[in-house]
Amino acid sequence: MKKLAIMRHGHAENYVTSDRERRLTDRGVLASGQGASVVARFFDSDFPLAHVYHSPFVRTTHTASTLLASFSEQGRALMGDVVSEPSDELLGEQSPKQVLAWLVAEQIDNALLVSHQPLVSQLLAYLIDADSSSSAGARYSMAPASIALLEYETQASGCFELIKLHHA
Repeated sequence: MKKLAIMRHGHAENYVTSDRERRLTDRGVLASGQGASVVARFFDSDFPLAHVYHSPFVRTTHTASTLLASFSEQGRALMGDVVSEPSDELLGEQSPKQVLAWLVAEQIDNALLVSHQPLVSQLLAYLIDADSSSSAGARYSMAPASIALLEYETQASGCFELIKLHHA
């Protein structure tokens, strides 16, 4: 069994000159940091968190870095050295099929993905229900800083099991 966590970035500023540059609000920072305990309880010594991938936007990068900083603040040394890196595969215009193809091609397991709506909800529908319709994501509402915890044996649409959907 392998594990995957999918997180929507925390609350971000409403307006800046570029959507790409929107930063987290204080509320977003707090909720992102609190997500560390949810992620740390899900991954363990048998299935340690290996990577955090996030879109290259400021708010997803800040969400990922805040969550990782909270691991060390909370004494979660069991996570070891977790690599965090941006990926264009997690930009909002990607399709769930493209994201799954990337996960398979790069052999990404035991990871946390930080991305945007509607991609995160649509990705959940695709991974859990094999539904790639544009309305499929409505079944998996992801508010800012929400985290979905999934387990799987095979990386294929419809083969992931939702273990928990945590809302900040």
